[in-house]
Amino acid sequence: MENLEFVQLTPNVAGLSESNLCQIFRQLVRAYSKELDEHRNRVTPPEFIEKWIDSMIRMQGESTRHLELCYADGACIGFLYGKIDQEGDSGFIKPGYGYAMEFYVKPAYRKNGYGTRMWKRLEALFLSHGAVRAYLTADPVTGRPFWEAMGFQNSGVQSPENHLDIYEKDLLPSGMQKGKYSAKPVCENGAPEVWRLYRENLDALHGSLEITQKDFADMLKASWEGTDERNFLIYQNGAPVGWMKVNGLDNEDIGWISMLVIAENYHQKGVGTFAVHFAEEYIRSAGKRKVGIHTTEDNIPARNLYTKCGYVVTEYGECTTGDGKSRMGYTFEKMME
Repeated sequence: MENLEFVQLTPNVAGLSESNLCQIFRQLVRAYSKELDEHRNRVTPPEFIEKWIDSMIRMQGESTRHLELCYADGACIGFLYGKIDQEGDSGFIKPGYGYAMEFYVKPAYRKNGYGTRMWKRLEALFLSHGAVRAYLTADPVTGRPFWEAMGFQNSGVQSPENHLDIYEKDLLPSGMQKGKYSAKPVCENGAPEVWRLYRENLDALHGSLEITQKDFADMLKASWEGTDERNFLIYQNGAPVGWMKVNGLDNEDIGWISMLVIAENYHQKGVGTFAVHFAEEYIRSAGKRKVGIHTTEDNIPARNLYTKCGYVVTEYGECTTGDGKSRMGYTFEKMME
């Protein structure tokens, strides 16, 4: 399946009516509104729809609001609009939740996996702002089956604004916190901590001194713009003591723990075990049956940790590490029950 491109829609100095992107968005919302009207046996006045479109565009610019057009192979196939609810927002709100406000895929592109990938994009944006739960109101005809397939559940409460059922979903597995340990999504704002942990473990990772803090910020930002990779900071008693990266989330049956770095003073204190178990739950929640890990032969602590957590060696051979040198390494795998 082709890659999707997401284009953020923002107010522009040329004015709303002169933007090509805004004109495309207007056409999408008109079709979206017509479909909603048909499902609820009503007719929304055209002037109301145009004012609604204008207000959505004008409200963009805040870092916690995301109104994006989605393109597949150069064709615009729909849009998504979500935000993080904050204290002081008007109307019905759930502070700290990600709110999927509007979501539309053109009929010709439905049932091809595009909607799922668009939701994963919005989910990633919510997680990048620290939200761990999302909600929405679902159109009863086309919306409800789709959102239930995405894992949303009816809360049993109706929105006082549109009188539709409110659906909710956890964005992270329940194992994100256990006792004094916790895992939290990290985006570009967390680059200083990730860079620090990387530098402290440079020898064990066989990493490159040429990687800068800005490089990490760019990497973390890019990971939230796609659907295949996620980064987390691991905390002990509120202090960041580890960095973990999981990827392969777009694979059919196996996800990977592609990076696990624990601060030297926190080795053999349970941090690594918690991180591995959290990654397993996260990868399992993405529908994968197996978890894989690569490590070098000389990284004895990592090999011991993975063996302790039930992983078995499936491959042994030469690999190239971040410093450009060839070393012998292992691939570990574990089946999820």
